[in-house]
Amino acid sequence: MMLKRILFLFIFLGLTLPSWAASQKDTIYLGMSAAFTGPNAVLGIELYRGSFAYLEKINQEQKGLYGKKIKILTYDDKYEPELTLQNTFELVDEKKIIWLFDYVGTPTVNRILPYLSIDNQHGAFLFFL
Repeated sequence: MMLKRILFLFIFLGLTLPSWAASQKDTIYLGMSAAFTGPNAVLGIELYRGSFAYLEKINQEQKGLYGKKIKILTYDDKYEPELTLQNTFELVDEKKIIWLFDYVGTPTVNRILPYLSIDNQHGAFLFFL
């Protein structure tokens, strides 16, 4: 099952990223809202550490994606759905991030799904593995 998800992700990214990446300046940003403090902090911290390590490997060995470095903009939601929604507003509406990545938890993700699914007017995509 995990292999199918990873394969789907790479196919989807391969089809959509070239034109989007070309429109980015020097860096491609992924947005992340997760628990970095509070009782569930270990979830967000470890997920970030793993993702950061992998993206750093891509940035160093492959010179990023289409020649652009990949970075994660992180926001602490303390595993609180309302903070997750506020963070997502800032990432999508203010920072213009369209790739949301590594969100942690059912209650937090359930809170942002209606916002993201309203005719996808924001053009943002949320990825999980």
